[in-house]
Amino acid sequence: MSEKYEVTIPWYIMCSPLNLEATHAHFEENDYYRLGKENIKFFAQGVMPATDFNGNLLRTSEDSLAFSPNGHGGSLKALIDSGSIADMADKGIEHISYFQVDNPLVSAINPLFIGLHDLHKSDMSSRSLTKTGPFEKLGNFVAIGERVTIIEYSDLPEKKALEKETCGRIKYRAGSPAIHILRRDFIEQFASGKINLPYHRAEKKVPFITENGDLVNPEKPNAIKFETFVFDALPFAKKPLILEAERLEEFSPVKNMTGTDSLESSQADQTRRAHKWLSQAGYKTKDSSIVEICSFSYPSARDLLEADLSDHDLNANKIYINK
Repeated sequence: MSEKYEVTIPWYIMCSPLNLEATHAHFEENDYYRLGKENIKFFAQGVMPATDFNGNLLRTSEDSLAFSPNGHGGSLKALIDSGSIADMADKGIEHISYFQVDNPLVSAINPLFIGLHDLHKSDMSSRSLTKTGPFEKLGNFVAIGERVTIIEYSDLPEKKALEKETCGRIKYRAGSPAIHILRRDFIEQFASGKINLPYHRAEKKVPFITENGDLVNPEKPNAIKFETFVFDALPFAKKPLILEAERLEEFSPVKNMTGTDSLESSQADQTRRAHKWLSQAGYKTKDSSIVEICSFSYPSARDLLEADLSDHDLNANKIYINK
């Protein structure tokens, strides 16, 4: 998108304190993916102490508590504390495109979404997806009074999740893929501490030491982590905008080792999307072909019309389209 519109689009990447150094090193090893080192800022999210199920603080050593990242909602405060928001203000940036890294299909910069958000003068806009079923692990968009908010899938009662409309569709079918646009000055409101996001309880496996100093690596959840969610900022936002997305164009997460929402399913969806783009541009491919389209060359299907592609290329078992 930077190449297409001949602009510099800065990227702010929040990491856990545990993987900040490794993430930075990976980008450095890959020449910052042609984005320019000076255009990328890495920063760490905050942490919260973990407790056992009785509320006792856990330790990882004799002189250190067991700390865990404070959830993706920690991004708002971390953007402020790291100086990233001030840096954006200096650069004249008004809007922030937010997404989470487990979703390779996301269009990080979407002109339609950004344009509608700006025209609507929304503090915070969100993409939605029609859920595949009542228990898909997506947050649920709901209206509570005059406020739009998201209820996490684990917090929605089963009876509510199964509710249907008269036409037979599930009632709470608008799911959140964690894709948002936020105004910079909206995030600045969280700096004063007058607006705070609530903490959510999450049961996780947390290594700890016993009173005797023995290290324990639990095989099942043994602790409570406290996390904030970025979507909890939505009820505070003026004029929130929800824009439905086509799943194949925007969402295929990598959360599991195998099966649904895994690396293999996301790779398959990326190939399906590439086949779709080629078909829309008037080209035919074998369904069994693995297709990869380099985003530096062709950010949209329309650009494929200008590509010099032969029938031989499109009938190959693996197709990689580049300049």
